[in-house]
Amino acid sequence: MIRTTLLAAALLLATQVKTFTPVTQKMLETPSANDWLMFSRTYDAQRYSPLNQINKQNVGQLRLA
Repeated sequence: MIRTTLLAAALLLATQVKTFTPVTQKMLETPSANDWLMFSRTYDAQRYSPLNQINKQNVGQLRLA
């Protein structure tokens, strides 16, 4: 049983993502518009999203999906 569990764990780890980009201090200080690397997106906790897919003209068209 233990051997089977260890084998399953090893297989799971082997299928994990091998490539990733480590988060740097610079990335935290100037985050990409597409990434929220921390709770409020920026250190000053603005929680503002620079994305523009939803705006004043189309916000009324949002529907529950």
